Amino acid sequence: MAVAARAIAAQTRQSSSPSSKGLVQLDTAMALAATAMVTARFGAIASSRLSEKSLQKALGAFMMFVAPLVPGKAYLDAYLDSDDDVATTTTDDHSDSAAQKKHSKSQMERLLPASLIGTFSGFLSGMFGVGGGAVVVPALVLSTDMSHHSALGTS
Repeated sequence: MAVAARAIAAQTRQSSSPSSKGLVQLDTAMALAATAMVTARFGAIASSRLSEKSLQKALGAFMMFVAPLVPGKAYLDAYLDSDDDVATTTTDDHSDSAAQKKHSKSQMERLLPASLIGTFSGFLSGMFGVGGGAVVVPALVLSTDMSHHSALGTS
């Protein structure tokens, strides 16, 4: 609920806010918040069943996994772009329509990844006490076409 309220408040602020720069996607933030609120309880239940040592080890492993993801996206994008260049040279005139389809995503195609990210971030937030910076931002950057700044504003 606090995430949803924060997103709405960010959307109404003036000049220097991320929303005034077009960096907040309100519908994505709402999908994240709604699903995270549902699964946070399950994360809290799971954490109460684990020992302190187990939670510390799991959190450490999670952080080691997440840390290189956002900086590594540039390398992943470069690799995927090189594959797209190879595929583009071998296709015919239908490449323009494929590019248009790629850029015009439906609302469901945009909100489904956000809902899945919210589901996992809610669970991890309930379990470890982590959230936007550790889970949502890297996941949005990697699984959507959002920039890092837009993911920060939306989370």
